[in-house]
Amino acid sequence: MALKTIACTKCGSPVPLRALGVTVNVACEACGSVLDLSDPNRKVLLQNKFKDEYPPKLAMGSRCTLEGTSWEVIGQQVRQDLRWHFTWEEYLLFNPRYGFRWLVCSDGHWVWVKTQAQLTATLNANAGSVVYQSTTFRKYHAGTAKTVFVRGEFYWRLSAGDAVAYADYIAPPHQFSIEGGPLEQTVSLGTYLPTGVLVEAFGLERSPTRPAGVAPTQPNPFSPARQLVWLYPLLLGILLAVQLVLDGLSPRTEVLRSEAITARDSAGVLPEATYGPFQVAKGPVKTQVQLFTQEDNSWVDFEAVLYNSTTQEVRSFYLGAEYYHGTDAGESWSEGSTRATVTLAGLPAGTYYLTLEGQVEANGMPHAWQVRVVTGGVYWGNWWLAVVILSLVCGVYYLLYQQFEVKRWADSDYTV
Repeated sequence: MALKTIACTKCGSPVPLRALGVTVNVACEACGSVLDLSDPNRKVLLQNKFKDEYPPKLAMGSRCTLEGTSWEVIGQQVRQDLRWHFTWEEYLLFNPRYGFRWLVCSDGHWVWVKTQAQLTATLNANAGSVVYQSTTFRKYHAGTAKTVFVRGEFYWRLSAGDAVAYADYIAPPHQFSIEGGPLEQTVSLGTYLPTGVLVEAFGLERSPTRPAGVAPTQPNPFSPARQLVWLYPLLLGILLAVQLVLDGLSPRTEVLRSEAITARDSAGVLPEATYGPFQVAKGPVKTQVQLFTQEDNSWVDFEAVLYNSTTQEVRSFYLGAEYYHGTDAGESWSEGSTRATVTLAGLPAGTYYLTLEGQVEANGMPHAWQVRVVTGGVYWGNWWLAVVILSLVCGVYYLLYQQFEVKRWADSDYTV
């Protein structure tokens, strides 16, 4: 069907009408005059002063498919906040059956908007939020918007210097907007539209805009981080449960219990002692070498050598204990312990000998000790490593989520 046109009242150029029957005002593309179609003489309502300053990002007459419906771009409106002087563009789309929708572009981001004829919402006492369909929308910005440029057709009467109060509330990816005063308000609901969806909907080769910064309704790619409040302790609990199960499935076996030895030191040196042989039947296995002493206000250090006669492997380590106590200003105190344990990870199977060479505090007193070797159980160092990694991953992810939200609210008049 041929596109109906009329002649511009001012310059005589043809002006297309794409929404015939519902269009009230139309702007001449040639001279920028806005014509009143409700007037028989099509009088000029206003004159665009910035015709070349706002080239359309979406061409008039271009079509797209959104919500499973075909829409045609019929109008472009550029608006400016009177206080902060930032601008945004609103593109009017039309479908003969479903009426009008808007594509709003700000800083290269797009929002798909539908005006609501009947809508029930609850505003809180200071209008800091709106509750609609069980969703709380937080106030992001409020001000007065002035129309500075129009192109194409519109279904309401435009006037020079049109200005209206507005307030935007967000619950990403959705937006709840109110325009007008107490007596008459227009309410609309919007949803963030990724540029990839826009390109596909219009069949474009590339996006007409390059998004800058974080848009008010842009979905946070790290939004699952909000679940970490309960997910993090749950994961820790799962790790702990798995560790305890594995620990329970690994029975402990005492493979060496030495006789208690009592000896006096010679200039702070204890006689060398060798224990064994003893068997480690299965490996690799977690192994604990335990030292029991009767040190009293004294210390003992052993240089230990664990020799596997089956594999010829040698492991050296230190094993020591110190225990001191007394009174100070009528109060007793103590520090240290008479016991010590060294944990060896992944000890292979084999026949072992344990040799101890000891040094003690040279006090001429007798020193007594006993050694035990226990195999089995799980190595808790791996569990703590898993906890650290989990904490780092969750912490970084939550930090990225928070940084995204800080950027979102950086340009808002309100804080969350």
